[in-house]
Amino acid sequence: FTQGWFIDVAGTYSIYAGTKCTYLKPSTYYGWGGTQFGYSAKIGKRVGPNTAVRLGYDWHKSSNENGPFNFMSVHVDVMESLIDLFAGYNPERFFTLWMYGGFGVLDYGRADQYFFGFKDNLEYGFHGGFMNNFRLSNSLDLHIDLTAVSTKWSFDSQYYETNSLWHRSHFDFTAMAGLMWYIGGRS
Repeated sequence: FTQGWFIDVAGTYSIYAGTKCTYLKPSTYYGWGGTQFGYSAKIGKRVGPNTAVRLGYDWHKSSNENGPFNFMSVHVDVMESLIDLFAGYNPERFFTLWMYGGFGVLDYGRADQYFFGFKDNLEYGFHGGFMNNFRLSNSLDLHIDLTAVSTKWSFDSQYYETNSLWHRSHFDFTAMAGLMWYIGGRS
């Protein structure tokens, strides 16, 4: 149980996409919010030669037609190393490609709120992505991560739903770069 734990910290760059409409002025136009920097912190454990689970917190500022807001997510991921799956586990490998999917709780917070407000804008979301790890030492990796989060149409306080599935979902696309520290080295 004590082997295989890791801690991951990263800087993020995100863009938010949502339906541009309000309860007074419905619209089917799909709009993009501003791009913003943020951060991510995760803790996880390798539970098999090519499988890991992790718990994470992500935060960044975003915006829509109502103004700026903070996008926050606490989520659980199941990760699968594609290279280890097909080529076998090798702790000396320089590059490892991970694919992951997860479920989380999202909060659309005020611009001055930096953690969950547990108010009306608490929502669930699904996400997935790819993480590229580059081995720096036995206990440290550099990683580049591309992820997408999908949540329901009313997440950012919009009140009108269209008939299109694309317009019923809001998305957050994020690129991350950071360090992953293997506590006690790789197992």
